[in-house]
Amino acid sequence: MSKWACEYCMFEQGLSGEIELGLGSVSDSSFKFGEYNGLYEDGPFLIANATASYVGEDAAYYHLKVRDLGPDNRLIDIEGGQQGSYRLFLNYDEITHAISDSASTPYLGSGSNLLLLPSGWTRAGSTAGMTDLNTSLNSVDLKTQRKRLTVGAELILSSEWETAFSGRHEERTGQKRSAGAFLFSSAQLVEPVDYATDELNISLSYNTRKWQSRLAYYGSFFSNNDESLTWQNAYTGADAGRSALAPDNEFHQLSLNGGYTLPYHSRLTGLLSTGRMTQNQNFQPYTINTAVTTTPLPRSSLDGEIWLKTAPLKLSSRPVNKLQLNAKLHSNERDNKTPLDTKNNIFMDYPPINIKQ
Repeated sequence: MSKWACEYCMFEQGLSGEIELGLGSVSDSSFKFGEYNGLYEDGPFLIANATASYVGEDAAYYHLKVRDLGPDNRLIDIEGGQQGSYRLFLNYDEITHAISDSASTPYLGSGSNLLLLPSGWTRAGSTAGMTDLNTSLNSVDLKTQRKRLTVGAELILSSEWETAFSGRHEERTGQKRSAGAFLFSSAQLVEPVDYATDELNISLSYNTRKWQSRLAYYGSFFSNNDESLTWQNAYTGADAGRSALAPDNEFHQLSLNGGYTLPYHSRLTGLLSTGRMTQNQNFQPYTINTAVTTTPLPRSSLDGEIWLKTAPLKLSSRPVNKLQLNAKLHSNERDNKTPLDTKNNIFMDYPPINIKQ
């Protein structure tokens, strides 16, 4: 092979790249225009993009990509390794969701988990009787921002074995719309967003000419720094209200999938997967109104647990050119192991776990 040469096979080697720098301008502020691109404010912004690549004679390579460093949405992607041996990568990106710049509220403390009315607020049965409403309105921007960091590696152990790992940490902050009610009286509120999500992927693959298989683990861990939102009641009646926010939760999944090539242009593929969702956030009290007497909660937390199992199997065959045969078998099971309580002869079944992504 050392004496063989191809005059038409051009392989780029060495360092190459490009840089783009400039200035842009947005004529008018608009959250709708900049809902996902970060260009929601008027004025100039920096245009900064870059790419760089290196390819060595020993099949080593490195790639760098930088996008949109000026606006609130930006991306940095780094990858390197050696072809046929290993691959390393790092990715960082920010995504802004501009919801509204025309919202207003009389509440103080927007962005926190405690919303207070101005001192001397006049409570009434409807907004028509709230004499301080118009003079107390404060403008508030509703938007959220995600910051996500992903790192990972792929390692080829041999011609048949390969392993991979990736981890992701994401933070989402900001504020969004919400609402609270006291029977027939309701108010729109600003809910704080302070989420953190960690994801983990680990896999081991075995591949031959006829057989391919992959054993993988996936884990997701969500946490909310605000357990509840408390607000003063602008109407006559109860002094304040409280609502629970998205609870902390976890999800773990173990899966095994594979495929085998059979005679007569046939192939058998299947997957066996089991997952477990848990959520054990403390319950909020029935009420925070001290004038109301309530019975104790059945227990302090949900202690939620749900098991998911799935096992699809598929056989496809093409014995002759104009005949395609398929056979499928799918098993799906959901087992809710969340404890149940009986209280005052009323059967209480707690709602399913909400996995926040």
